[in-house]
Amino acid sequence: MKIAIYQMDSTAGAFEGNADKMIAAANEARQNGAEVLITPAFSLSGCDFGALLDNKRLTKQVQQQIEKLKKIKGILLVFGVIECVKKQIIHRLLGVNNGEMQTLSTQKYLDHSGHCIEIRTGKSKKALIYFDYSPFSRTQFADTQQKLKKIAKKRSVLCVRAAGG
Repeated sequence: MKIAIYQMDSTAGAFEGNADKMIAAANEARQNGAEVLITPAFSLSGCDFGALLDNKRLTKQVQQQIEKLKKIKGILLVFGVIECVKKQIIHRLLGVNNGEMQTLSTQKYLDHSGHCIEIRTGKSKKALIYFDYSPFSRTQFADTQQKLKKIAKKRSVLCVRAAGG
């Protein structure tokens, strides 16, 4: 299975622009033979979610863009989104392809430890995808590297981080 990773720089609250970036990246990845495109944890909503919690249109805007992303054909797009349910932050990792959407993982409380999902890469092989939440710092980077080295001793692992800052 060929997997592409799009290390995008999302803008908080720019749902339509972020979705458009993901669609363009999915089309390019598919043209280059990828079966899966993985984007960072907060790719649809952006990571400065504190300002979004009071946005009453948040859920509606997220759903509108998810409907647009569901039109992607021929490649599984894995992306993350922040939602607010009863003033509680929810991070969901979603997969869309050919009109279908599935929730891959939901995490109610965010910390800087990251979020993992497992995908099947072959008949019996599985890989762990680690969505790193932490802002970049040399110390945090070293901690993440150590964590990933431990995981990699047991199975394949991909680490996905956002770009920019």
